[in-house]
Amino acid sequence: MRKLMALCLVLAMVASAAWAANVTKPVVNVSNVAPVLVSDVQMDAVKSALLKYEAGEFLTAGEKSVLETYWNSQDSRYEGNGLDATGGPDAYGYTWVDNADNPNDAPYEWMELCGDPSAFDGPSGDDAAILAPLGFNFTYYGTVYTGVYLSTNGTMSFGTSFSNWSNVCINTTNTNNMICAYWDDMITAGASNGCNGNGTTPFIRYWSDNAGHFIAQYQKMDPYSGTGVTTFQVHIRSNGTIKVVFSDDPTEYTHASTSATVGLEAAGANGLQYLCNVAGIVPGRVIQFNPPSQDPTGRCCYGDPCIGYDCAENLTALECAALGGLWAVGASCTSSPCPAPAPQGDLCCNAFPVPGVPFTATGTTCGFANNYDAVCPYAGGTAPDVVYSFTPAVDMDVTFSLCLSGYDTKLYIYDGAPTPGGEIACNDDASPCPGSTGSYRSLLECVPLLAGHNYCIVVDGYGTACGDYVLTMEECVACDIVCPEGSRPEGEVGCGDEYVDNFNGGCNVDPPAFGTIGCGEVVCGTAWTFLFQGASYRDTDWYLFTVTEDMDSNLFCLTTEFAGAMYIFPFAPCADINGGVVPPIYFAATEPCVEICFDACLLPGDYIVIVLPQAFTGLPCESQYVLSRTCRPCAEPFVCDCPDHPNTHCEYALDNTTYPISDAIPTTFVTINVPIEYQITDLNVCLDIVHTYDGDLEITLTSPMGTVVDLSMGNGGSGDNFTCTTFDDEATTAIGSGVAPFSGSFIPDSPLAAVDGENAVGAWVLAITDLYGGDDGWLNWVCLTFEYDEILPVAFGSFDAVAGNGLVTLNWNTLSETDVDHFELSRNGS
Repeated sequence: MRKLMALCLVLAMVASAAWAANVTKPVVNVSNVAPVLVSDVQMDAVKSALLKYEAGEFLTAGEKSVLETYWNSQDSRYEGNGLDATGGPDAYGYTWVDNADNPNDAPYEWMELCGDPSAFDGPSGDDAAILAPLGFNFTYYGTVYTGVYLSTNGTMSFGTSFSNWSNVCINTTNTNNMICAYWDDMITAGASNGCNGNGTTPFIRYWSDNAGHFIAQYQKMDPYSGTGVTTFQVHIRSNGTIKVVFSDDPTEYTHASTSATVGLEAAGANGLQYLCNVAGIVPGRVIQFNPPSQDPTGRCCYGDPCIGYDCAENLTALECAALGGLWAVGASCTSSPCPAPAPQGDLCCNAFPVPGVPFTATGTTCGFANNYDAVCPYAGGTAPDVVYSFTPAVDMDVTFSLCLSGYDTKLYIYDGAPTPGGEIACNDDASPCPGSTGSYRSLLECVPLLAGHNYCIVVDGYGTACGDYVLTMEECVACDIVCPEGSRPEGEVGCGDEYVDNFNGGCNVDPPAFGTIGCGEVVCGTAWTFLFQGASYRDTDWYLFTVTEDMDSNLFCLTTEFAGAMYIFPFAPCADINGGVVPPIYFAATEPCVEICFDACLLPGDYIVIVLPQAFTGLPCESQYVLSRTCRPCAEPFVCDCPDHPNTHCEYALDNTTYPISDAIPTTFVTINVPIEYQITDLNVCLDIVHTYDGDLEITLTSPMGTVVDLSMGNGGSGDNFTCTTFDDEATTAIGSGVAPFSGSFIPDSPLAAVDGENAVGAWVLAITDLYGGDDGWLNWVCLTFEYDEILPVAFGSFDAVAGNGLVTLNWNTLSETDVDHFELSRNGS
């Protein structure tokens, strides 16, 4: 016990030691004793006396009295509630000892880091982690590390970040290479959490003397399960010892959970557990983990895993690490042979080669090993992965896609040999993912690759997922947006890792920060991805705008150099927006250089429009976008650019009575006359319709030869209008997946390619059927834009030439075309 520890440590302190040996604590039944509330002044006196007592220093009569009173009031901490024992060794040789009543006690020590100017803030937020430098070399299970990842869930991992919230017991199948100081689902948002005691940062602090002693302090963390808070420190020393110290202040450790894991876990099949999912931690508990006094030896497999390993015996882990080998404690080359050479596609050194782009490969990741992982934005998965390699002959931008795969994928790329955090691009879930028939597929667009560099492309899965994949690679022409004349710059200054967007980061910063966008304004902005405290983030730009009664219809259009997205919310408290209480009134994703637009009649008030990248990694600084806002009264149609395209033929309404759309009129027919004989190779249809509840409408187009194309059959639900909507077989979003008012380009419900090869000349008929009552509207205009292989020969009904007075007058009429005011006459008369 603590009272006897002083006798073992400092025999020279006769008075203190004798007093401690003669103190007899009464046995107390804690279930019948009300807790004693200790004031801050009293607790300061207790802490001061404890520190002197544990150091074996002389105690005054008053200090002795303070400790006797404190021990009697905290009896359960030392009688029956602790584990008070030793444990281990594990297969490597680690042991543990807690502060039990024997000479091997782990002494209590505490260096307060809250408020210490020489300490640094650790991670904050749910399931967050950062890499903290140790300041010295630390050997953990035979491997030397110089930094440790601190997570808000009470783990400290080496080599790779780990912040999983769901604890499991220590066993030989887990290889997370971490200290489980108090692994549980921790919450940092509680009202009393953190160093300030009010739920604000910092919650975790760390310190190092840069000479052999590192401390991480978790202050009043709130485990998700159970009640109360937990406060503890982890002391790491260069001699290999690890000490977990739980605060002896009963106000800082009040947690009643039995759902935590305390112990060590190695990168291989090794580990040492102190407790798991049981009671046993009390205020003042100390657990010290000690490495073996002599490094164990074992088998070392070293060399090229793609060719085959060499094997050596009786080496320590450090000696094996110097060879870059795989070490197994206590094993021999006979009892534990080295692994066979890795199969092709398992490692970057023997990856499947990509001869060039375009490229498509199919296969399955099931049955392969889990060799790699990347933070994008989540890590810690154990899914198997398959690897491809590509060395471009010239600089190029390449799009990598797993959109056609059959499972929850993850895709990332290294330039050269893989290193933790060294991926140049990474994606977990792409939205949208063109061609995907399911959710959670991966896409990396227009990744810049350098000639002569060897790139390692990893096809991975989320968590433990494996399955059939389709990897496609194709060269892309990178989108380059030029800010239009008259646009204003966003004005955000700053970019790169550890960036805090206090300019227009909206509800992602505290206090919230917003930009603005007015009617008629065009903003030329930038966005990017970055690392913050070891996790992947994306720059999000939030703009406030106000809708007035006379300008209640707003058209927002967004074009990006990257795969982007746009949200529109009614203005609300940040907690309601981030918490999903207030849903967006609009969301759409866009591809590079593909414009998306939103048009709606909004109630007067304040709103927020948000522009952001889809990806969390791989987007460089200063990637540009253009956001525009146009306002008008709801009764006026927008003017779109569709009619300005070459080879376009349109039909316009004089007003909203020319082509009315109503359930009282079963079908509205609009005829578009095409006077020129095109042999069609491609057709796009652009139209503008004002109508409430788009889901009531079925829209078809019939060619002069009788071919019927379904443009939109009951899409849009309760949304309003088709505003500057283009139907294009080459669009990336199906009209059935779009959102009213469908501004931009969409794939029609049936392909327009059905008319390819036909003669365009004649009357085309657009039919709009309103299936249900209660909602009316009208067509503003419709345009047909053609591409063609050739203009077909003109068929004449009559042709003559009349000469006179030095002039030749030509007279003609055609059999099929109309309004032909000129033609070409070849030398053979055709």
